[in-house]
Amino acid sequence: SCSLELSPSFVAGLTMLMRLDLSQNRFTDVPRILCETLPLLEELNMENNLIARVGDHVSQLARLKIFRLGHNKLTEVSEVVGEALTALSDLSVNHNTIGKLPANFSRAAESLTSLDLESNLFPELPPAILSLTVLKTLKLAGNPI
Repeated sequence: SCSLELSPSFVAGLTMLMRLDLSQNRFTDVPRILCETLPLLEELNMENNLIARVGDHVSQLARLKIFRLGHNKLTEVSEVVGEALTALSDLSVNHNTIGKLPANFSRAAESLTSLDLESNLFPELPPAILSLTVLKTLKLAGNPI
């Protein structure tokens, strides 16, 4: 486990980056500097951090297809995920303490093909899942359903 810090000068040199793995650090949110500087980012792995919420600045990652947020401290899926990340095809929020999906989550219906909700606190099948018409993989093991 590291305490990586991202300086603006370092990130500024990575504007063509498409995949980024920041897992196993101590981030408490997705770094704003990434969202402002990496417009081509398609895959972001932030697993095994200390993220308790995802800030609205993530909406700037319009091309993001794969978002991994497993093993964090999330208690909810941010509305920004359903609202702004329209290219998202794979979302992993396993091993958190999430109990429901946001009302707008069904907006992800056109692109989301894989959803990992394993080991959370879902008491029932989230109704928003029924609108995810292109969903191919759904993981719900380890929930009190």
